[in-house]
Amino acid sequence: MLLQTTSLISWDEALRLQSWDFGLLVLGGLGLLYLFWERFWVLYAGTTLPAKLLENIKPLIRIGDKATSLKLCQNHQTPSARLLAIGVGKLGKPLKEIQDTLQQEAQIIINNYEKKLGYIVLLAEIMPVLGLLLVLIHTQFFAIPFQFVHLFPFWFGWLLGFLGNVSYNVLVMRIRATRHTLDKTIQMWLSFLQGN
Repeated sequence: MLLQTTSLISWDEALRLQSWDFGLLVLGGLGLLYLFWERFWVLYAGTTLPAKLLENIKPLIRIGDKATSLKLCQNHQTPSARLLAIGVGKLGKPLKEIQDTLQQEAQIIINNYEKKLGYIVLLAEIMPVLGLLLVLIHTQFFAIPFQFVHLFPFWFGWLLGFLGNVSYNVLVMRIRATRHTLDKTIQMWLSFLQGN
């Protein structure tokens, strides 16, 4: 049976009692921050279109220097350069086969970018519920009388959930931009091959 007390506790005492709550929520927030920045910078590199790379490759392809073209592509660490390297490797094949191979590789790249997005959504959904659960634990199981200060973990968890959802949507927009960049790279490569 729980003991019911009616005496109110001070704000600093309530915050001291909830310090481990905030520690748990801060840990989840740090996880969100890590996942967001790691995916953001990977996607940022993915939206780089190596226009000069393609311009440097064109004369080499025209003279038949496939090896140097591949080295140029491999020196750039972008998904578009990876697609161009595959395109160079497929020279001499039918255009439809080259297009299908590049589309499949672009889809693999996008799927790899989407891998950790589920964790961001999961943390964003858990944080408000965890905050509310911590409020209920303090007010119900520890028989601490309810005060407004007890809602701080809930509001903090809700804020982390909101920021997690915003982060997810920002990353989805970056993935769409990367997909657009990859499609543009494929079209530039195919138009170059059709022109030769």
